[in-house]
Amino acid sequence: MKLLWTKESLIKLQEIEEYISSDNPQAAIEFMDKLISLLNLYQKIRKKEGSFQNFL
Repeated sequence: MKLLWTKESLIKLQEIEEYISSDNPQAAIEFMDKLISLLNLYQKIRKKEGSFQNFL
């Protein structure tokens, strides 16, 4: 399985990062890093196990 980022999703992601960053820039960086890591993990699990249910 491969995650595909649409233009709209990337814009929304940037808006989220900017919103968090306006209050706490370091938290925005940490949030984005964690989110991307979790999405990459999800992608690997789906590929290996075939279902996200096995992860929960």
